[in-house]
Amino acid sequence: MATIAENGITQRFLHESRGAGRVASVRFADFPDFMTYGSDRNFNRPFFLDAAQHAQIRADLAAMFTLMCSLPDRLFGGNIRALADATDTPALQAEAILRTATADPVRIGRADLYQEQSGFRMLEYNLTSGLGGWHGTLLNRVMLHDDRLREFVAEEFLGYGDSLRGLVDTMLATSLPKDAPSRPFVAVTDWPTSFPIEEQRMHTMASLMGAMGVDAQACHMGQLEYRQGGVYLAGRRVDVIYRMYLLDHLLEGPQPTELLRPLLAAVETGAVGLCAPFDIELYGNKACMALLSDERHRGAFEPDELELVERMLPWTRQVRRERVRAGGEEVDLVDYVLANRRELILKPNCAYDGHGVTAGWTVDDQEWADLVKAALDGSYIVQRRVVPVRERVVDPTAPGGYTHAILNWGIFVGVSSGDAGAYVKGTTDHDAGVVSVDRGARFGCVFHAGQP
Repeated sequence: MATIAENGITQRFLHESRGAGRVASVRFADFPDFMTYGSDRNFNRPFFLDAAQHAQIRADLAAMFTLMCSLPDRLFGGNIRALADATDTPALQAEAILRTATADPVRIGRADLYQEQSGFRMLEYNLTSGLGGWHGTLLNRVMLHDDRLREFVAEEFLGYGDSLRGLVDTMLATSLPKDAPSRPFVAVTDWPTSFPIEEQRMHTMASLMGAMGVDAQACHMGQLEYRQGGVYLAGRRVDVIYRMYLLDHLLEGPQPTELLRPLLAAVETGAVGLCAPFDIELYGNKACMALLSDERHRGAFEPDELELVERMLPWTRQVRRERVRAGGEEVDLVDYVLANRRELILKPNCAYDGHGVTAGWTVDDQEWADLVKAALDGSYIVQRRVVPVRERVVDPTAPGGYTHAILNWGIFVGVSSGDAGAYVKGTTDHDAGVVSVDRGARFGCVFHAGQP
C-alpha cells in the first residue's frame, strides 16, 4: 500500500490551511473555457517541490535526456536507422526521423514521474513539441488570486515555471531559419485527423504565444501551401512550423505521405523551420527505456550512468519472446509477465496520454494473457509497477478534513537549464492503472522553492 509522504512546504501549507481553507476564494470562473475543466476537475490546492527535490529532478532529467539521445552511438555504432529498427518504428515514421535528424537533438519534452518513498521514478519521457499540460501555468496564476496563498508563496520564496514560454523559447533558440524576421510567423500545426478535437485549444495556445515574441496561427497540415521555395498559411510565409502532432499521427488518414513529404523537403532545404524535428520522438520511444533498463547493455554505460538508470527507471523490457533477467534471475519473459500480472503494466511504445495502456492489477488472468499475446505481435513494453506515495488534498466532507491522492508529476524540459514548468494529474483511486484527465483524474499546478 502507498505511504503518505509530504515535504515541509506541503506540511506547512496544509497546517495553515486547516479550517477555512487557504485557497477557498480562488475564482475558478476566471480559468479559460478552453480547458473544459471546471472546478470539479481541478485540485483545490497547489502542490509543492522543495528546493532539493526540484534541483534533483532537473539534474536527473537533463542527464537522462543525454543518455537516451546517446543510444545510437552506444549500442548501434552511430546508426540512427538501427535504433529505429530496434524500437519497431514503422517505415513512414522512420523516414520522417531520418530526414529531419540533427547532430544535436533538441531538448524539448515532458517527463511523467511518480514519487516513491525513496524518490521520483520516471514512467516515460515524452520528447516532442506536441505536449499536453502546458496550460498548467494558467492555473498557477488563477490560484494566486487568493490573497492568503499569495502570502504563503512569498513567505516560502516559491515560484513556478511558465511551460508555454519554455516551449516557445526552445523553438526560438533551435528552429528559426537564418532569414527569419525579428518577429517570426509560426504555424501551430496539427494533423487533420486530430485538429477538430484540438482546434480551440490550439487557437488559445497561438494567441498566448503572441505575447512571447512571435505571431502564431493554428492550422492543420492540409492547410499549408508549398510554393515559391517556401511554406505558406493563408497567403503568409511561415517561418516555423510548431508541430503539435506526433509520429503516431503520421499513420492516420487516407494519404499521409502526401501531407508529410512536402514538409520534409521544405525542412531539408531550409525553407521552413520545424519544432521539433521528428528525430527527438525516436529517443522518447518507450522502447528506449527498455534498452537502458536491460542488463545486457550495462557495459555501454559508466557507473554513474547506471546508478541514474537504476534509480530513475522502473524495470522495463520490450515485449518479445526471449529470456531476460528479472528479480535477480534469468527467466522466460512471456512466462514471467504472465505470472506477475499484479506487478506489471503494458504500454504501447509510441502511444500518448495513457492510450492503450493496461495495468495488470486491473484485469483478470485471462484478459492479461490475451493482452500479452497481442502485445507480442505489436510494439509494446512491459514495466514494473511503481506504487506512488500519497498526498493530502482538502476535503471538508472527509474525516479530518482531508482525502488522499496519488500524483503523476509532469515536468517540462527545454533548452534552458532553468525551470520549464510542471503540473500534476492526480486521483483518489489508489489502484488506478493510468492517471489521466481522460480517465477522471484532476489537474493541479506546482510551485517550487528556489526561484521566487
